[in-house]
Amino acid sequence: VFGGLGLTKIGRYNKWSRTLSQTPWIVDQKRRLESSVEEIISDPIKKHALADEFRFSSSGREDIDVRMLGRGRPFAIELVNPKKTKFSYEVLREIENEINTDPQVTVTHLQNVVKDQLKELKSGEEFKIKVYKALCHVEGELPDMEKLNNCAPLEIAQYTPIRVLHRRANMVRPRTIHSMKAEATKHTQP
Repeated sequence: VFGGLGLTKIGRYNKWSRTLSQTPWIVDQKRRLESSVEEIISDPIKKHALADEFRFSSSGREDIDVRMLGRGRPFAIELVNPKKTKFSYEVLREIENEINTDPQVTVTHLQNVVKDQLKELKSGEEFKIKVYKALCHVEGELPDMEKLNNCAPLEIAQYTPIRVLHRRANMVRPRTIHSMKAEATKHTQP
């Protein structure tokens, strides 16, 4: 599929590692981590397409210490000046299998797309609903679980996270917690 940059591939990824950044992590011209989700996914695709370079984009991002579970995060890779542009379904599955040999990342639904479909990937980022899970440790008496489970929808004010202050304005953004479910579990000391 052709666009201004060349061939575009799209799919979904899961990140299983809590020590892997989404993109190469470079601070003061020094590489902080050996690899990234972007490189694990893009390098095999670039190699198969014989492309000069690539541009990786995804529908949102996660912190280094956060896994990406569930159905996976949609991503796209635009290949610049690819020498090979047609991939069969079987070749796309081979590329997926090659990527999936790395235990930190799994890719599914790799496919060719047209440039217009790439716009959909980015437009959904602002309006999607995110799902989070957390394990909270409470010393002493537990809060009222019924009250916690019945307080949504709940409007909150989110300050700009420290990790993105270098690229976003420092401000308070309104957020809505659409639903919440809390349940108690017992932890026994060994």
